[in-house]
Amino acid sequence: MIRGFRWVRRVAAVWVGCVVLCSGGGVGGAASSWHEEAVSGEWVTTTSLARAGDRVWASAFAVTPDKLESRMLQRERGQWTSVAVPDIGRLGQVSAGSADDVWALSQDSNQLLHLTGSSWQVVRPTSDASVFYSGIAQFGSDVWLAGSRWSSNTTSVGVVQRRQGQRWVDVPLPDVAPNWQLSQITGTSGHDLWAIGVEFRSTTDQQTVALHYDGSTCARSTRPPAPAAASSS
Repeated sequence: MIRGFRWVRRVAAVWVGCVVLCSGGGVGGAASSWHEEAVSGEWVTTTSLARAGDRVWASAFAVTPDKLESRMLQRERGQWTSVAVPDIGRLGQVSAGSADDVWALSQDSNQLLHLTGSSWQVVRPTSDASVFYSGIAQFGSDVWLAGSRWSSNTTSVGVVQRRQGQRWVDVPLPDVAPNWQLSQITGTSGHDLWAIGVEFRSTTDQQTVALHYDGSTCARSTRPPAPAAASSS
């Protein structure tokens, strides 16, 4: 099942930020700049970037006559190349713990791609077909997933899972609401993690959900009050 499909467009380049040393002017003689790099001549859409050392990975998918196929692009020594990977559909977020330890999510199923050394493998963290992953966080070999477990086409609850050996274990989450989901997870370590998503209160009322994990407990963060409207003079 494909959820949240967006119109596919051709993306054959990325913009890379760099620091350019200037001969004069500016504080410290340095200025920020961006330059464009061609990455692929295929009809592809890139979705996420991750960097490990001098290597950059870009997850993507290609439009074929009958489906959307997985693509992975790699930048090393200033050159972009297309890397052959198993096809698990549209690739979403990518994470790199090191140059030879990379994970990428499928946007169409509960599958992942995992690079160990030079070999890509398909990983299925769960046999539960109702689970869809949308976010990944990685701290060395410590890998976390965030997403949703769907009970119907319109109702779901958030899910966070942690990799323990060859198993993926659900992290207990607070009872947020009858209908909510998580979209991203990030942090500084396995003892300081944030996950964000949305609570669906009605068709017209959606509220941001932010969860924090401190290494033992996952709690919902209080939503800040809306800013007061500026008064007219």
